[in-house]
This record gives sequence, C-alpha cells and structure tokens, in this order.
Amino acid sequence: MVKPEPIRQIMTDREKHNLSTKLEFLFGELPENIVDFLKEQSSSDGQMGEDEIEIDIDALSHETLYKLRKLLDDYLLEKQKNQAKAESCEMEGLAIHLCSRVKVMIKLMRS
Repeated sequence: MVKPEPIRQIMTDREKHNLSTKLEFLFGELPENIVDFLKEQSSSDGQMGEDEIEIDIDALSHETLYKLRKLLDDYLLEKQKNQAKAESCEMEGLAIHLCSRVKVMIKLMRS
C-alpha cells in the first residue's frame, strides 16, 4: 500500500515579508533558542559580528520558515502571558496598597 505524501505548506511572499519584519522588530530581545536556530540557518558562515545574523528568507525552505514562524509565535505568546501576569500582580499590589491606605485613613478618622 502506498502512503500519500503529506501536503507541504508553501509560505507566500507576503508571509515571508511579515516574518522578516517580525524578526527585525524582535531581534534585540529574542530568546537564545531562536537566536541559535537563526545562526544554524545563517548564510554568513561566521563572518558576521556577535549581534548580527544574516538570513536570506528567500533561500530558506518552507519547512524552515514555518518552524521559525512557530518559534516566534510561541515566544510572543509566552511574552504576552508573562506581561498579563505582571499586570495582574501590579493590579493586586495596587489594590493591596489602596486597601492599606483606606485602613490608615479609617484609623486616623477614629482617633
């Protein structure tokens, strides 16, 4: 029995452009796993500086492009979750701080 080959996704030029833009925007804050992935795909053969990675998006396979996009999307999702947690903690801290002020004010009024 012959197994059908899996359907391979092809990234459009627009998707490649969006991916490239996202990479440029996030480059300074990318986690190590994404930086390492980019270095593996780099076309510079170690000739670039420590904080530069040259990637030819058009030369990457579609499979690699989709893997990169998934890595970026996962990173952004995690970043968004962490920001939401931080904001929640800040709001809780603010609520506690406000409650403390109210208690202090009530105590002062009773005195």
